[in-house]
Amino acid sequence: MSELSDRMDALVAAMAARQPLRVVTRSYLDRALRPAAELTAGVFTLLSMGEHGLTNAPQYNAMDGTQRVVVIGEFRLAETAEGKAIEDAEFTMLDEVKGLCRNLPAALCMFNLQSWQQSGQMEHPEGWISCSLEYVP
Repeated sequence: MSELSDRMDALVAAMAARQPLRVVTRSYLDRALRPAAELTAGVFTLLSMGEHGLTNAPQYNAMDGTQRVVVIGEFRLAETAEGKAIEDAEFTMLDEVKGLCRNLPAALCMFNLQSWQQSGQMEHPEGWISCSLEYVP
C-alpha cells in the first residue's frame, strides 16, 4: 500500500468511528444505485482528488505535497419532508465533517476543511454536501 492509501483508510476509519450509524466508504457509487437503507442512514464517501504544491528540490523531489480530499455526504428523506428538513440534514452532516476535522487522530491532524457546498434543496427528497479538505504535511 502507499502512504496516500494508508492515509485515506485512516481517514475513513476515523469518520466511521465517529459516525457509526452512517455508511462510510472510499468507493463511490451513484446515488441511484445505492440501497435505500444506506441513503436513509446517510452515506459519506471520501475520495482523494490529487496532490499539489510538491517540493521539487535536490533530494526532496516529489515530496511534501498538499493532498486534496472530497467528502461527499448523501441521504434521502421521506417524500413528505419539507425543503428545510433537507437543508437541516445537510447541516447535520456538515457538522459531522467539521467534528471529524476538529478531533482527528494524531496521524491525521493536518486535515483542514477548505470549503463546502450543498444541494440547495434542489433534489428533494434527497440531499447532499460536498466538502473539500486538504492534508498539509
